[in-house]
Amino acid sequence: MMHYFYRMPEIDISDWLPRITAPTLALTGDRDPIVPPAQAQQIAGLVKGAELAVIAGAGHLPFAEHATEYNAILAQWLAHSLAIC
Repeated sequence: MMHYFYRMPEIDISDWLPRITAPTLALTGDRDPIVPPAQAQQIAGLVKGAELAVIAGAGHLPFAEHATEYNAILAQWLAHSLAIC
């Protein structure tokens, strides 16, 4: 794992993102110290039709830190995504 975490910042998948065709939700906390919100913004910008959701005040674990808001965002996105599939 240490090797992976050491190399992770060097990994660039941005060329692959436009190839994704599945419904995509990029969900992030605006205070994530581990995976910057800019990465979710990049995903949402490069995956066709992707949606971006940012939870204010959440860090790296928005599902635990802001569970009610996280669950509401996810439930709404899933309902919308399943309706169009």
